[in-house]
Amino acid sequence: MGLYIGLIIVGVLLLFVVITYNSLINSKNQVENAFGGMDVQLKKRYDLIPNLISSVKTYMKHEAGTLTEITELRAKAISGNLSDDEKIELDNSITS
Repeated sequence: MGLYIGLIIVGVLLLFVVITYNSLINSKNQVENAFGGMDVQLKKRYDLIPNLISSVKTYMKHEAGTLTEITELRAKAISGNLSDDEKIELDNSITS
């Protein structure tokens, strides 16, 4: 009878060890999967950066001309040597 109780205790302990080990392996796999997902997202993000830079450079070329034009128009408007019609024309040019 004592042998059976000892075997049951050993069996329960062995079952506990196996379940705990499997739980730890499952947790380890979940962590590795999470890090893998983050790596994929970071790679996608880094792959998009060159396209973003290209878009910004193209837009910057367009906006540089616009900024220069508006700056020149504002400088003319501030100079004060304009007739009323010229001021209205400049204001329309700046706002359009």
